[in-house]
Amino acid sequence: MTISDVTLGAVVLTTNAIEISKPVPQKITEHRIPGRDGNVFQVMGRDAKSIAISGRITGSSRDTTRSTLEGYRGTTQSYSDGEDSITVLVESVNFPRSGTAPGYLSFTLSLKEFEQGWIDGW
Repeated sequence: MTISDVTLGAVVLTTNAIEISKPVPQKITEHRIPGRDGNVFQVMGRDAKSIAISGRITGSSRDTTRSTLEGYRGTTQSYSDGEDSITVLVESVNFPRSGTAPGYLSFTLSLKEFEQGWIDGW
């Protein structure tokens, strides 16, 4: 997916590129049962989606947006890109420096799909 608007928490970002991993829909585990014909299959769920976002922030809101995104690091936020609306854990927020475009603030974000029950259930 490229060049689209993404909502992360309270911030709307215009992005250059979005990469979303497409996990296997479900993991199925086969359990052998001694003394019984046939096996039992158990659905174990699926891996979380990983999302990598890169883009630029322009205009007078750059500093406010930067501090808001930095504050998101390590927290869960709502994520929407027009296709998906999920809760994500913000794993990392980076602002690479660019000498070629001083009027822009570049950013890269790493997000992981977050489901509260995945942790509470253990």
